[in-house]
Amino acid sequence: MKEDKVIIPISKDLVYDVRQIIENGLQQAFFSTSAIALATYWNIGRRIGEEEQKGNIRAE
Repeated sequence: MKEDKVIIPISKDLVYDVRQIIENGLQQAFFSTSAIALATYWNIGRRIGEEEQKGNIRAE
């Protein structure tokens, strides 16, 4: 049996708002990911620095 499809009109405002919500979410995800990556690499550098200093205030 073939089902009849119902077409519901969608306003341009709805499409625009949904697009903005998606773009904002993607932008937030990008910035969050960048911040996490930055913190990760900073912590790696800090840990390497600690190892090089071997407990001293400054490396030799």
